[in-house]
Amino acid sequence: MYFNRDHNQCIKCELPNQYYDPDTRKCVRCQYANQYFDEESNQCVSCEMKNTIFDPYVNDCVDCDYNNQIFDESLDKCRDCDETNMIFDREINQCRNCTYGNQYYERSPADDCVFCSRTDEWYDTITDTCLECPYNNEYFSLQFNKCYPCDYLTDYYDEESKSCEACGGKNMYFNTSDDINACVTCPAVNEFYIEGVGCIECPSGNMFFDKTKDECEFCNTTKSYFNNGTCEYCHLFNEYYDFTSEKCISCPQKNMFYNEEQEECTNCTFGNQYFNTTLNGCQNCSSTNLYWDEEKGECTSCGYDPDLDVHYNPKTKKCETCPNSNQYFDVLTSTCVECPGKNMFFDGDVRECLVCGF
Repeated sequence: MYFNRDHNQCIKCELPNQYYDPDTRKCVRCQYANQYFDEESNQCVSCEMKNTIFDPYVNDCVDCDYNNQIFDESLDKCRDCDETNMIFDREINQCRNCTYGNQYYERSPADDCVFCSRTDEWYDTITDTCLECPYNNEYFSLQFNKCYPCDYLTDYYDEESKSCEACGGKNMYFNTSDDINACVTCPAVNEFYIEGVGCIECPSGNMFFDKTKDECEFCNTTKSYFNNGTCEYCHLFNEYYDFTSEKCISCPQKNMFYNEEQEECTNCTFGNQYFNTTLNGCQNCSSTNLYWDEEKGECTSCGYDPDLDVHYNPKTKKCETCPNSNQYFDVLTSTCVECPGKNMFFDGDVRECLVCGF
């Protein structure tokens, strides 16, 4: 108030944010636009809320134009909060960050904090833009308020479904290397992925990972094993794949071969045969006089008679002797037959029919 000589009385300044300056003898505005004159304290005081200015025409403190503004005394006006992801909070009476790290202030039409358009984005105050999370298996977690990976390393984040989805088969996982950043398949075709462990080989050496069945499968037969990306056969017919030692091993006896249909080692067809690894098959002993002796591990003679054919009969599986000296053992019929000429006899030394008087 001041004394007005014209009216011969004390009167108030015209506006409530003015006070009387005795030096200039005029009513002047308070120093800042957010101040008004308080009659009780007889001085200019600031509005209580920092996001307001004083409007003398409504005689009250009014909010700045937008919810992300605060009054700045150095500018003597409302200005935006320091960062583009800030908003004024009336409860703490100052600017604060938006609640979540994937929010930013939008002036129109929201005049409020809004979320990035994608759920796998966060807001970067340096570039003032929403950026995708660093890895494609991450999404923005409101719980942890940051980009957060899927629960399982076999998942990637799918923006369309807004959820973590499996990479694909059980032999796939998410590779977070900067130069990959995608779902990948285990490097070997006989591997599958275990959470927390990594890619491991199928439990047996003759197994591979079947993508169509999404599980480890055995190679086609018990004679095959997995090697260098494919199922291979044990190269000898008397070998089979041993699950314990995880390698091809030979049948226990030298006169055996591996029968794939029966899935077991079987004796060669005849008792005078053994398995020849060079020929990769069962082979007859070198003479009809020989049979295979497993204990000795070799072809063994049935015996000797200078005048009669002592031989091994595969049909009866016994050593036998032709009854007559003009007979020899015929392997095709498995019987003793006469020498081709009537003047011939069997010689036990050379084991063939000879002409008499030769």
